Amino acid sequence: MEINLVILFILGVAVQTHALTTQVPLNCDVEDGPLFLSPYIASNNIEEARRKSRVNCLPGGDNVESYSGYITVDTPSCGSNLFFWFFPAAENPQTAPVLMWLNGGPGRSSMYGAIFENGPLQLKDKTKLATTVLTERPVNWAGAFSMLYVDNPVGTGFSVTTGNCYAQNTEDVSRNLYSFMVQFYQMFPEYASLEFYVGGQSYAGKYVPAFAYFIHHQNLNEQRTVHIPLAGVYLGGGFCDPPSMLSALPDYLYSVGMYSKHSRDAHRQKIEEGLAKPNHNPFYPEDKDGYEYISYYFEYMYSKTGYASFDNILQDKVQLDEFSLPEFFNRTDVVRALHAQHHFSQNFLTVVMRFGNDFMKSTKLEMGFLMDHYKVLYYTGSLDVVANINMAEAFLLSTPWSGREAYGTMDRILWKYDKQLAGYVTKVNNFTRVIVRNAGHDVPHDQPEWTLAMMKNFISDISWSR
Repeated sequence: MEINLVILFILGVAVQTHALTTQVPLNCDVEDGPLFLSPYIASNNIEEARRKSRVNCLPGGDNVESYSGYITVDTPSCGSNLFFWFFPAAENPQTAPVLMWLNGGPGRSSMYGAIFENGPLQLKDKTKLATTVLTERPVNWAGAFSMLYVDNPVGTGFSVTTGNCYAQNTEDVSRNLYSFMVQFYQMFPEYASLEFYVGGQSYAGKYVPAFAYFIHHQNLNEQRTVHIPLAGVYLGGGFCDPPSMLSALPDYLYSVGMYSKHSRDAHRQKIEEGLAKPNHNPFYPEDKDGYEYISYYFEYMYSKTGYASFDNILQDKVQLDEFSLPEFFNRTDVVRALHAQHHFSQNFLTVVMRFGNDFMKSTKLEMGFLMDHYKVLYYTGSLDVVANINMAEAFLLSTPWSGREAYGTMDRILWKYDKQLAGYVTKVNNFTRVIVRNAGHDVPHDQPEWTLAMMKNFISDISWSR
């Protein structure tokens, strides 16, 4: 979850047959204004939608094939449109799985994941955002997989909405994402028969299980017009079960030396008191006690230890990469190339305030169901503070699924990559648990080669003990 940054600074239609996505000739005469694709899709003008959505003349990014634009996911009066950036796999796109990536927050743009974590492009110079260009990331996930980055929920990043149409909970998020995917497959039907994985990190631990569970039940609906080929889910530091995970915070902070016994005990007491309240909403000022028990450890680290980075225990400063996103993504040349509009926002509070009542709800039951019916990967950086190992284990060991007892009694496998110890793995049935060494909250950013290997192992069922 990215609640650290929020608190510190205050988730059917018959398809046609098309040839696999082909390169569209570059045309630097890009139309001004955002590209809303749903009218083209509704009128079955698919080729025009694909042609218009092809990303051309993106500074430094034209050697990588990609598509972007807006898909309408609510009633016209709402003006709710999800923005996406899609990269077909560079290797074997005819068979490569499609991976949806969602960042968390709530309210953190998935363009963060695309640019700073695992996408095929990155900023060449983060110190000169007004003039820098993009360059290819040597190790990325869009070689082996088709990567679909979605600014979610509406109002996040480039995605837009109006009035009272912001998502209020994971149910709203799931409905919007499902509407998005139905139209996406109409626009790119060649991917509708390939394996689809929903994933992301942090507060996406709420979005991903809820959306995958929603897909499962929609696929069972005989009235459906589109079948989404859900194969599994993957989560990095997923904030799935706030009650169990937040309760595990004090002991972790004590074990790594940030807390004294007194601080640990005081934080434990705040959490117990907060969880006992009938309405614990950490983001509404009137619920001051709820806010305090959630934010206590952030405030403690910042004001009393000077330790201002929460994503990686070895860092001594706040990771400010994401604060550079608005400056770059609101540049006229970037906005035009991505068919977006000048409003790119990392203002978490607009989205967060709508999610206040959803914050403490759990997706533990959805995760347990998915762990019994689909391939599931849950990974954690060994240096992650925000959603650390203790928090993840508290969640996993309290999740009801058929393999829970076996998971609690198994030893971890040593996972080596290129003769280096990359991490530790526990595998029970279709569930895979990975601890990635020397990585913080943004695991793909910190260990790009290892996380790419991790995803290939998980999706292709490759042995971890080679």
